[in-house]
Amino acid sequence: MSENAWEKRINEPIKSKNQSLQLFENRIKPNQHQLIMKNTKQPNPRRQNGLFRCAQKTILVKLFAALAILMVSSVSAALPEKPNILMILVDDLGWSDLGCQGSTFYKTPNIDKLVAEGMRFTAAYASPSCSPTRASIMTGKSPARLHLTKPLGEGGPGPKTPKERGKDWPWYKYIQPLQIPALSLDEVTIAESLRIAGYETAIFGKWHLGGKGFEPEKQGFDINVGAGHYAHPKTYFSPYYMEDVMSDGPTGEYMTDRLTAEAVKYIQLPHQKPFFIYMAHYAVHTPIQAKEDLISLYEDIRDPLNPQNNAEYAAMIHSLDESVGKLMESLDSSGLRQNTLVVFVSDNGGVITTFGGNEKVTSNLPLRSGKGTLWEGGIRVPMIVRWPGVVEPGSVCRVPVTCEDFYPTFCEMAGMPVATGNATDLDGESLLPLLENPKGNLSRDSLCWLFPHYNNFTDAAAAIREGEMKLVKQYGRSVELFNLNDDIGEREDLSSVYPKLAQELDRKLENWLVQVGAWEMAENPNYDSSVLPHGLYPGFDPDWQGVQLVHEWNFGDSSPSKWTLLKKGGLFVKDGKLNVVTAGYAASIENSAHLKDPGTYIIQVRVREHGIKKGACILFWKPDSESYDRHRRIQFAFPHDDKEHEVAALFRVKNPVDSLRIDPITGGPGQIEFDWIKIYKTDLP
Repeated sequence: MSENAWEKRINEPIKSKNQSLQLFENRIKPNQHQLIMKNTKQPNPRRQNGLFRCAQKTILVKLFAALAILMVSSVSAALPEKPNILMILVDDLGWSDLGCQGSTFYKTPNIDKLVAEGMRFTAAYASPSCSPTRASIMTGKSPARLHLTKPLGEGGPGPKTPKERGKDWPWYKYIQPLQIPALSLDEVTIAESLRIAGYETAIFGKWHLGGKGFEPEKQGFDINVGAGHYAHPKTYFSPYYMEDVMSDGPTGEYMTDRLTAEAVKYIQLPHQKPFFIYMAHYAVHTPIQAKEDLISLYEDIRDPLNPQNNAEYAAMIHSLDESVGKLMESLDSSGLRQNTLVVFVSDNGGVITTFGGNEKVTSNLPLRSGKGTLWEGGIRVPMIVRWPGVVEPGSVCRVPVTCEDFYPTFCEMAGMPVATGNATDLDGESLLPLLENPKGNLSRDSLCWLFPHYNNFTDAAAAIREGEMKLVKQYGRSVELFNLNDDIGEREDLSSVYPKLAQELDRKLENWLVQVGAWEMAENPNYDSSVLPHGLYPGFDPDWQGVQLVHEWNFGDSSPSKWTLLKKGGLFVKDGKLNVVTAGYAASIENSAHLKDPGTYIIQVRVREHGIKKGACILFWKPDSESYDRHRRIQFAFPHDDKEHEVAALFRVKNPVDSLRIDPITGGPGQIEFDWIKIYKTDLP
């Protein structure tokens, strides 16, 4: 499907909604919002050589503040009142996950209304995963420049050198680069810049840019509710087990509702200054959990033939949409609608499947693939901007924009424009020209991305979009070229049709990687094509040579065979099968099984699930002297079809093991039965 065809399909409802929203009261003409500072020469406090230490950052901020006061005071008479800024950042919401974006399953009336009242961007882009996008929003810089190109971990030791990493991942031909452990305190964030410009600043929800020592309060936020190192909530229902960033509510309280209520309270406070609210929802990230009444609503209307048919995910979007409605109502009731810029955007594309493809979450069609890739489904995101008096209601902008653009945009709106372009370290560009005229232009001619990491969906890659042409370059492979206007799904590779264009875009992409100082993939000197990766091993045959059975558990004697229940469930043997049952999440069983020799092992089970709709199986191992941790585990999936299956997974141990733990139910209530469990030692490297 072409981009134009998709636009034609979804524009009709927007036009009809727009008929009653032609003009707002007290609307000023776009050309009255003069960008006074646009052509004013000024020192750029962000252009510095090297990194700053914390003390230097304080000096920088003070200098920035002094310059800001001088600049703002010199033009304050000519500028309109500084707008409040409400930025609603959604986690993992796909480009096609809204009614206004073509979905026929998800119900989003409040977000659709926001489109009718504002501007919809059809070619808005983010990074393919969460932390990089959040870092670019905060700084206006490309994740490649920041050396923050994948989600940050939740603690643990710092990254190894590429050479050391290659020893641990011999099945990868290329070594993933280093990554900084948190957004540097030396970066001047948008919250800090807006606070200097006289704004109050508040964050509600997800931060994921660093833990202790790198909290939002150290990066310019006055108010913090729910924001810390967490990549996602442990559960969306209280108790949240996130006491360090948010207190629990009444039992069963839903996190999306709670964060919304906290933000509404803040909006309704008396404000002596304009505010910047960073409403960074954890939704609709996994775990996929929603309110039962809403799940039932979507179960009743779901169509199995519709690629979007996950009722629980739809219910999460429903709660998100209700949140947007409540936030807009709070602006209206507080008299803040006219002077508040509202931005709605996602941090990356939608998640297609989880746990080895076992659970379908959403579909990004007509886009290709989803989160974690540089295909359009991974980086093209829904984006809406409402700004009464400046943005034309019901307007559509097709100019490619990116999340790095928010920093210079917000600074310019606050009367503190910043220098951008090749001569600076800022990669974004102010969107004010487009907000005033959706058919306007930006000065840049291309957008570039780097994702030098492996995942289940794609190989590491870099990409560039120039005009309607997009080139994707996966490490170790030839480039691919697509015309997004005619082929928004990236199905037809045109690199052989237009070889000179492909070569030119490849050259520009390489130049950009050098310009931003990107840390890229390197060839792995330890690469061994015979080494298999950890995890699911669908082709395992226990009869082939080089396999030794070291443990076997059968349950015909009505004994759990020394398997014991650790938490959250029941454990019993019935009809020769070991049954694990739980009404909650993460049922866990343990056995004091010894694996004396380091090496490669395979766990194989015959298993049947009952009533389980989501979740994975996780195998942990450890010596008695240590605790279970994420560095000694593998995750794989059982088919959620209530049928019996034999499933195998490969794992490696470096030291003798004294205990095995299996978490067979991790996604919700249900029951699982094991006919038998076997552990094999193999000759595999």
